Amino acid sequence: MESEVSCVWAARAAWEQTRAVVRGLVTGLAPQVRGAERRRQGTHARQEGSTGSRRPAAPSRRYSATPLLLILGVLLMATTGAAAEGLTLARAGRALGPIVCPGQDAVEQFAAGELARYLSRMADAPFPVQSGAPQDRPFVAVGTATSLAPYLRTRALSERAGQLGEEGFLIRVEQDRALVIGGSPRAALYGVYDLLERDLGARWTVPGPDGERIPRHDPLVLRPCERREAPAFPLRAFDAMPHPTEPEGDVALIDWAAKRKLNLFRMGWCYAWAHFETRLLPEIRKRGLMSGAANHAFGTILPPDRHGATHPHYYALRDGARAVETDPMVTQLCTTNPETVAAVARSLESTTEKHPELAHLSLLQGDGWAFCQCPECARLVTGTCERIWPGEGVPDATPLLLRFVADVRRALASQRPGVTLWYDAYSPTIEPPGAAEADPDLNVLVWLYWRCALHSLGDQRCTRSRQYAEVLRGWRRAAGGRMMVTDYWCGITQPVPWWPTFTTMKEDYRFLRLLGIEGAAIWGLSHTWFRSAETSAYLNAELLWDLDQDVWQVMRRFCEGRYGAAAETMQHYYRAIAEGMERAAAEEPVERVANTWSLASRYVRDPKRLRALIDEARAKADDPDARRGVEDAWVQNEYACLLAEVDRAHQACQQAINSAEPSAPARLAALRQAVDAFSTFHRAHASSGMFYGSPDDLRGVVSACEEALQKRRS
Repeated sequence: MESEVSCVWAARAAWEQTRAVVRGLVTGLAPQVRGAERRRQGTHARQEGSTGSRRPAAPSRRYSATPLLLILGVLLMATTGAAAEGLTLARAGRALGPIVCPGQDAVEQFAAGELARYLSRMADAPFPVQSGAPQDRPFVAVGTATSLAPYLRTRALSERAGQLGEEGFLIRVEQDRALVIGGSPRAALYGVYDLLERDLGARWTVPGPDGERIPRHDPLVLRPCERREAPAFPLRAFDAMPHPTEPEGDVALIDWAAKRKLNLFRMGWCYAWAHFETRLLPEIRKRGLMSGAANHAFGTILPPDRHGATHPHYYALRDGARAVETDPMVTQLCTTNPETVAAVARSLESTTEKHPELAHLSLLQGDGWAFCQCPECARLVTGTCERIWPGEGVPDATPLLLRFVADVRRALASQRPGVTLWYDAYSPTIEPPGAAEADPDLNVLVWLYWRCALHSLGDQRCTRSRQYAEVLRGWRRAAGGRMMVTDYWCGITQPVPWWPTFTTMKEDYRFLRLLGIEGAAIWGLSHTWFRSAETSAYLNAELLWDLDQDVWQVMRRFCEGRYGAAAETMQHYYRAIAEGMERAAAEEPVERVANTWSLASRYVRDPKRLRALIDEARAKADDPDARRGVEDAWVQNEYACLLAEVDRAHQACQQAINSAEPSAPARLAALRQAVDAFSTFHRAHASSGMFYGSPDDLRGVVSACEEALQKRRS
């Protein structure tokens, strides 16, 4: 990220004022200084005298600069303080000037409205929005370098504003005005939120009203400064799983994404597509975000209930019959059929003509790997994904999907040239092609599915990380277009998905940037499920924008905004988690994949300490929003601690059975007790929507131990 956080111009102005004062003082005091020096020299001459005798020197009346330095210091502090006092926007419940938005772009107007709305809350005074600037009052102007050109006083400032790029913004606060300049209308909105957050203390941690903390200020003052920012990654996406029954919650997700400076909001093709078109796209458009469709696409692009009866040959051939699924999530197509390709292209053409802003489309196959078995499709699926899925028989369908994406792209290019199609390297389509198959127009999204959560992608000591690093390098060579990744930092494959991998996430992003990967998607969150991954989502968004910032400074801001008076305690809590994960990363055998429930005990190293910190935070939380945040953390922590107890009991039981120890029955009873406690807790809090899956798998663990013990006895 390019960041120029500077108050140089203010300091320069203060120095010019001080220098003028100093020059006057020195000019006025010069005769006295010269006289003092002559008297001092004359005294020395008389003391040494013509007799040649040396007598003790009388105290000289040497001129002292101390009073002058004190005077100058006071003046310097005074003039610097005056220059740094800043731009007062409101006082005593009264706005002293307006928000100015000369541009007519709807996103610029929205950005100005957001600034007025939040400043009004901070000052308890309404801020008007107008197109022109007043002559005799302070104001804040919002827009692009073009729309704000009349307010850029110097050529140097105009040049800096003109070099921002589409995602960058510049904030400049002077004595009589503040300017929020975006390289695009969307970037101007980023600048508004940055001004409110960094300069005035606003916090937006999670979607919705309970994620906002808007401080009051009287007077409301902006300190003089200039800073220019641009993101670490040009593509910063949010992949949503919305719920039509909670439309306001879904809008809150979009609002949160804009406030965290994400620029691409994608929704799963297979999730409530009509809801996305009618309710969510207008909100995305209002904020100037790019929009796209992600996830398993086939069943929504060619719905089986619409085409299955008349065109069954669109769909996969399996066991001699066309598989016309009722679930769009698992629908597979006969992708080598030219009629299927033409139908998909027509569908995409119609959708993007209706919604031209829908420019990023993923063509991810149906979930699973029940691909078409027609002769042409089967010819392209011959190997297995041994690198990522060794010994599991997962077919290598990369050649099949690559051909399909290329065919659809060519069919669509003449009608919708602005649409970007993405190949999803996911599960059976994860293996990159050979170097000879490189495609200069191919855009790739790599899903880091079941990656190691304890070791960064660049950690060559970890087998799983090394495998994924090789996959990423292979796709970087094969894809001449844009490239992104999506990880389950916030998703379903972590034993404790709400705990970000504090120490590896930043290293992951550094590695991705070195590879030339242009961005990442925060995947798979609905408004309800967001609560189970809020720390991960926040940290992801922050690092996508500014990869150079300290992770713990990010977490400090998150805790301030989320937990109120309990913020400091919750910071200690997250540090305790990080310490446990760092120890686990150092101890975990590199051949293990550290993201299954059976590794929970390695994450939760000190459950007693974690529970004590959560209890302390519960006692300190001083407002309803903070209490809800801490209660969510308590649920998550208890889930993880109980799961860790199951893990430890399972390990002890297995060891006792394998060693034929007399304690094996008691160990089995302890395992049953731990599973019962976890299951009871899971049922009690299942309605929170914060858990994925069910504890039934753990019942299978108990059954397996019972069978093993029975075999040992027999």
